[in-house]
Amino acid sequence: MNTLIYDSFLEWVKKEPERKAILEGNSIAKSYRELFEMGCQIASTIDLNAIDEVKTVALLGNKSFNSIAVILGILFSGRAYSPLDINLPAIRYDKIFENFSPIGLILTGLSPQLRYELTRTKINPSFILDLVGDLPEEAFKGVPRLTLSGKKQFNGRQPLSYAYLLFTSGSTGKPKGVCISHNAANEALRMFQEHINIQEDDIIGNQVSLCFDLSMFDIFSSLSQGASICLIPPMVTSVPNRFLNYLNENAITSIFTVPSVVDYVLENTNSSFNNRSLRRLLLSGEPIALNTIRKIFKAFSSNLEVWNLYGATEIPYALAEKITNEKNLNSFSLKGRNVEVRIENEVADINGEEKSLIGELLIKSPAMLSGYLLEGNSNLTNLKYEEWYPTGDLASINEKNVITLHGRADRQVKIKGHRVELDAIEHEIENTPEVKEAAVIYHKDTKKLSAYITLITNCTEEEIKKRCQNSLSPFMRPDSFHIIKELPRTASGKKDRQKLISADDLQEIRKAHNG
Repeated sequence: MNTLIYDSFLEWVKKEPERKAILEGNSIAKSYRELFEMGCQIASTIDLNAIDEVKTVALLGNKSFNSIAVILGILFSGRAYSPLDINLPAIRYDKIFENFSPIGLILTGLSPQLRYELTRTKINPSFILDLVGDLPEEAFKGVPRLTLSGKKQFNGRQPLSYAYLLFTSGSTGKPKGVCISHNAANEALRMFQEHINIQEDDIIGNQVSLCFDLSMFDIFSSLSQGASICLIPPMVTSVPNRFLNYLNENAITSIFTVPSVVDYVLENTNSSFNNRSLRRLLLSGEPIALNTIRKIFKAFSSNLEVWNLYGATEIPYALAEKITNEKNLNSFSLKGRNVEVRIENEVADINGEEKSLIGELLIKSPAMLSGYLLEGNSNLTNLKYEEWYPTGDLASINEKNVITLHGRADRQVKIKGHRVELDAIEHEIENTPEVKEAAVIYHKDTKKLSAYITLITNCTEEEIKKRCQNSLSPFMRPDSFHIIKELPRTASGKKDRQKLISADDLQEIRKAHNG
């Protein structure tokens, strides 16, 4: 029998049922027993109403005790859980549910904007379980609405599919599901624990969204070790002084987030910070800038462990390195690691050093995806991924078996920890009727997106911006829109984005390409 991702949690339920599991500030504390019982109620509700063909259940709503219980309940029922981004426009939900049915849907609290978006969707889930009761009556007409079962007994079953399913977009903007098995998730958690060593007295601060792959570690590294999870509200992170005080007030000992969040908090705090509880700062999802690590070392005491963790949605955990100084911030030792790596298409780096050949990093690991769930194929059970995973990152390996990352090999960038393909943004903008072509540029220095657009018919930059708000996730929306007469071209006739990047300023671009 395969080990399931929640098995260690069940051991803690038996061992110390009243131990604190979920914390929501100082006002809400739920025990391992309460979390287990709520998970059983969710599982019973699904089992009573869902056929086995429903192998995935989506979670949509604010992060809360209910949301964590839903994740466990879905797993108890043998299904894969799929946390959806609560900031998506309606059209994105349509694409997921139309192309990957049958999928159940559980709601755990909706913002006014999300309630509005759900009234605009055309999705047809197999069932809906609304735990808070704030779903508008006009939404999802004809879809069965379930009532939460009162049964709290555990009837866990073997998985019908995978542990979890995260949706990402390819260059066409069409969603594809990344399927992670229980075995792969457990292997990722094992490697994580080997380095980070979460203890039962830890309080893990969950800052990232539940739809972000880092949240899997927040939830299951905590629950497997008897630790507590403190759910940090998004509005707290948006106020840097409040965020830092929140860490102390809730005695948070470990937090896993992206470097840009830490940089934003430390750049915008206007008071000194006396760290009283934080032991570990775990960073992933983006390269770590020198200025960011300097801010961290200055703001926190020397006994704080700072870790750089490397992975992807497809490979939840691959490499880890403790950061002790300002050197080699994005380097990882391969010694003793249970992963295989190789570099493809190597070329000499810009300094021409033979010992530092750079190419695309490929990884093979027991903690990697089982496969992709592609559009129009809802069969999760036949997926099998045994290939090397091309990360899209440029890397080199030196004679000491240390791997160093050098940026992206393609047009994929990381924005606030989210993997964003610039071609997908261009595709969505070009779907606007008035737009002829679009070129999207990511500015590394400011970490902002600019869109350069040519038109078929008259339209203002502000009108295009408003249309993109309905079709693009917030982190994919360009920060600025610029209408020009024509896009620069390479000798082969392709969009010359490099000219847009290298132009000194917008005035130069307009002068050169507005005729």
